[in-house]
Amino acid sequence: MVEDYYPVPLDIDVYQFNATEELVLKTIRCKSEPVIAKPALSESLGWECALPCERIHIEQVPGDHNSMVTNEDYRQQLGRAIVQSIGSVKKRRKVNAEFDPLIPFVTHPGRAFPLICLPGAGSSVTSLGHFVGALPPGRSVYGLQPRGIEPNDAPYSSIQTMATDNLKAIQGICSRGPIHLLGHSHGGLVALEMAHQWHLQGGDVASVTLIDSQAPHLLKDAWRLTDQQAMDDFADAIFNTLKISPVGMDLQIRSGDVLAVLSRLHQVLKESGQVPANSPADFLAGSFHTYLAARRWTYAPLTVYPKNLYLALASEPAERVYGAPRAPVDLALAWQKEIAGLQPQWVPGNHYSILSEQHALELAQWWSHQAAEGDKGR
Repeated sequence: MVEDYYPVPLDIDVYQFNATEELVLKTIRCKSEPVIAKPALSESLGWECALPCERIHIEQVPGDHNSMVTNEDYRQQLGRAIVQSIGSVKKRRKVNAEFDPLIPFVTHPGRAFPLICLPGAGSSVTSLGHFVGALPPGRSVYGLQPRGIEPNDAPYSSIQTMATDNLKAIQGICSRGPIHLLGHSHGGLVALEMAHQWHLQGGDVASVTLIDSQAPHLLKDAWRLTDQQAMDDFADAIFNTLKISPVGMDLQIRSGDVLAVLSRLHQVLKESGQVPANSPADFLAGSFHTYLAARRWTYAPLTVYPKNLYLALASEPAERVYGAPRAPVDLALAWQKEIAGLQPQWVPGNHYSILSEQHALELAQWWSHQAAEGDKGR
């Protein structure tokens, strides 16, 4: 199990306390059984593969792997070493400015209520660019960038915490609303939670729009998602969004080597001109870590949903490039189990192309009509 663990890179220090004695295991071995030599480990026990060496602090403590914590004297020495090391080592972390997710697409002094947009799992706000560009003028539009896209920022651990921070970020543009909220895929559920929290704070939500988002009860087992399943889906998302059909990556994607796969995916994107030629090999790391975190979110259904909730669903299925084929999920039926009487709007495209230049205009026209009704009611 440990060999299959993929450590997500974080901007942290690791304090490693190594036992000075080798652990001797008393086992019964047949005379004919060969002795297998253990591979030599580095002093940092492999942590140098996950973190820069300057972020790893090593100290030797008495005992072996077991006795360092079971022997009373050794345990006390270990405790003192931990307290002394943490207290004496200077903090090496950079003092970063507080993460600000708010990115203005267009600002307008008009009276139309602002629109706040959220992208899907692992996506940047740039994925909403065609949709925003297709909206009629006269309304301020903002995007909320998911934390974790940049390598030094850790992704959010839950929908609720992301929603809370997002609401803090928009206080400067609208202290109490009204606001329109719109989210694609997982971003739709964050928008829904933002609306819920905003309402509890006394804020006014003009509308909430979910674009091909899963109903909350469909995420009850999301925490079971494996790294391999996530990598299959991440590659699917890239190739479907960018309409790329690479060859020869099947075995590599199924190898389980996340860093190698991300590097290869980056190379494919460079060759197709989708990313800058001078971008680093780990260019996709932040997107994957953010995607992985979001895909493992669970979300309890709300007891009361906003009355002005709109649901746009993709009318076409997305092609499965990697991974085992899956039975299609009836999102309309799933949402109607959550909200009786909810009528979805079917729009052109699949889950990934629904925001593309080809289909953005129709989606924008439909949303603008709903927003106009919400604006009139206030």
